[in-house]
Amino acid sequence: MKSESGRTLAALAVLVLVFPCWCAGQGLGGAAAREKSRRAAAEKKGDPKSFTNVDLEKGRPPGAASGTTAAPAAGDAAGGEATAPIEDRNFEEKSLLDAISAAQESVSAVEERIRMLSDKLNPMSGSFIYGAGGSNSVAEEQQTRQQLTESQSELLQARQAVAQAQQALREHRRPGGTAPSAVY
Repeated sequence: MKSESGRTLAALAVLVLVFPCWCAGQGLGGAAAREKSRRAAAEKKGDPKSFTNVDLEKGRPPGAASGTTAAPAAGDAAGGEATAPIEDRNFEEKSLLDAISAAQESVSAVEERIRMLSDKLNPMSGSFIYGAGGSNSVAEEQQTRQQLTESQSELLQARQAVAQAQQALREHRRPGGTAPSAVY
């Protein structure tokens, strides 16, 4: 009797181990067949519709110029200044973006200098003034603290320059807005 229950148990264990593999094999085959039929159906539909500039030009209302439209200037409502072409506004925007990029690079450079100076004053860093590789000079410590204070002031100015450049870009992008020339 024990041998029959042992055989039954062994047969059951084999089925438990083999059955999931057999089911998974059927699922993958079915998934492959479904994917193959989906791809065949997609090929029958053809390429998706694409639009070109020519298609867009055909859809423009009569009298609308393409690519040469002018953006209204701030003074137009009062009958003052003439409108600026899009190309000029794009050039102005690129100049503003360049100013932002330069200001951000300046911030990064000052932050790196502050990090290096702070490391000189940090006993846990490898470049500590009074450490094994340091000069052990009180004068260097005072000079480093002075440079750190100056760099922190410079960082504040650099961050303000970034904020001003970003504000100028926002004003430029505002409909009818013009960028202040002080940022250039």
